[in-house]
Amino acid sequence: YQISADKGVASAQNKLGECYKKGLGVDEDSFAAIGWFRKAADQGYDEALYHLGVCYFEGYGVKHDYNQAFDLYKKASEKGFSASGKALGFAYANGNGVKQDWKEAVKYFTQAAEKGDPVSQAWLGYCYCNEKGTPRNYRKAYDWYQKAASQGNSTSQVGLGRMYLRGWATTMDKEKAMYWFDLAAKQQNEEAKNEIARVKLEESMMM
Repeated sequence: YQISADKGVASAQNKLGECYKKGLGVDEDSFAAIGWFRKAADQGYDEALYHLGVCYFEGYGVKHDYNQAFDLYKKASEKGFSASGKALGFAYANGNGVKQDWKEAVKYFTQAAEKGDPVSQAWLGYCYCNEKGTPRNYRKAYDWYQKAASQGNSTSQVGLGRMYLRGWATTMDKEKAMYWFDLAAKQQNEEAKNEIARVKLEESMMM
């Protein structure tokens, strides 16, 4: 990547930034990583804008700055970089660098979710279940949880299990609920373990 990066190729500059950040083939160097991300970002390269945003969000090699991170995520998102949709969703949901706004969070999570991002799909399931930025819609919650759960997202596996347990947007089915809770528990999801314990306790009390 070095030769192309030195010639000003933005994609190579971005990749070199990743190498320095992760210590891939070179010693980890936050100063070099930021420098290469910035060179590519200055050319408007979407992925570099996002990576630079992550650095500001984490305080990696630069002073921690949610506002700067948000601005960079926004620029990357406007260029169609899907991971920025997830990052902007987080920013709006948590009020990082911007006033908390669940409606905007849903908008950006949807952009990333439609491109297949399981974390954004899980957040949408949560939002539709809990009236966060959108009217409650169990059918949509079920659909988004299903998409993310099938990709192995443990949060969505728990959400789907709860929907089967309560019969929300689907037939009540304890066996299917436990199937999804078990999958999530195997990934060390504590909420799943609690749900399994709760179901077993209820069963023992009914005996």
